[in-house]
Amino acid sequence: MSGDVAFWAALLLMLTVATVWLWLRRRPRAAPYGANPNPAYITDEMWWLWQQLQALEPSSQLGGIYANKPGYHNARNNLPAWDYSVMDNPPDWGGPGDKAAAIDWTFPDAQAGDYSTIALYTQRLLASAQDPADPRLDGWREFYGNADDDSYVEGWDIRYGCPATSDDSHLWHIHVSENRDQTTSLANKQALLSVLRGEPLTVWLGGMEGGTVILSCPTDPNRLDLFYVGPNGQVWHRWYTSGGMNALWTGKGAAENLSGRIIVGTLSASWKPDGSAINIVGLGDVDDDPAPAGCGQYWGYELGRSGVKSGWGSLTNVYGQRP
Repeated sequence: MSGDVAFWAALLLMLTVATVWLWLRRRPRAAPYGANPNPAYITDEMWWLWQQLQALEPSSQLGGIYANKPGYHNARNNLPAWDYSVMDNPPDWGGPGDKAAAIDWTFPDAQAGDYSTIALYTQRLLASAQDPADPRLDGWREFYGNADDDSYVEGWDIRYGCPATSDDSHLWHIHVSENRDQTTSLANKQALLSVLRGEPLTVWLGGMEGGTVILSCPTDPNRLDLFYVGPNGQVWHRWYTSGGMNALWTGKGAAENLSGRIIVGTLSASWKPDGSAINIVGLGDVDDDPAPAGCGQYWGYELGRSGVKSGWGSLTNVYGQRP
C-alpha cells in the first residue's frame, strides 16, 4: 500500500513540474526595456527612461507620461495642427504619431516642502541647457522644475534658447518634453540622463574625437549644417538657418539625433548639387557576416532639406577597410 502512495505522489509531482514548465514557456515575454504598461501610447524607450529615473532617485515617483490633453504628453495624432507641440518641422513632425513625448518626475520630499532634491536636478538641467557647447539636451524641447527654495518655477525652452515657466505643480515635479522625432531614440534619453546624473560634459563627449563635418548649403548662403559622432556611435546633426557661422558660435540652432552606429573617424557628408538633400555615410562599427574580416558595413542616410529622411540602411555587399 505504501508503495502505491509513493508512486502516485511521484506522478503528481512530475505532472506539477511539467505544468509549471509549460506555463513558463507560454507566458507573455517582457518588453525590451521592462513592462511598459501602455505600449499603445508610450514607447519602450520612454518607459526605460522612467526606470532609470527611479533608479537614480528611488523615492521619486512617476507623475505621468501619456495624457489626453494639449502638449507633449499627448500623441501628435490626437492634437490639432495649432497645438504648439506639433507645429515645428522637422523636430515634431517626425517620429511615431501615436506616442507621448513628455514625462513628469515627481519628488515626494518636495511635496512635503523639502526642495533640495528637485533643485539639484533642475539646476543641472539649467546649466546644460544654457551652455552653447553642451549638446546633450538638443533632442529635448523644454523642461520645468524648481531650482531653489522660492515659489517660482524655473525652466528653459531648449529649442528657442530662452527661459520658460509653468504652473506651481512644477515646484515638486520636473516636466521634460522631448522632440517628437526622438521618441524612439534611446541615445537621446541617455544624453538626458547624463545631465541629470551630473556627468561632466568632457566625459560624455569622450567618443567625439573623430572630428566634425561642417557644410554650407549651395543654394542658401545663410544655412550651415554640422554633423558629428556621439559617444555611442550615433550621428548628431545641428543646423543654423540664419546667421551662418555667427549662429554657430552662439549655439542658436536646431539639433537632432540621426541615430545609427558608425566608427569614429569615418563620418562623411555632402550636399547634393541642387541643394535638395544631404548625403551622409560612415562605416558600421560591427563586422557584418559574411563581410571579410576587418571590414565594417557602410551605412547611408539621406537628409532632405525639407526634413524628409531616408533612414539608416546598409548598402548591400559594399564594404571598406576599417581605418
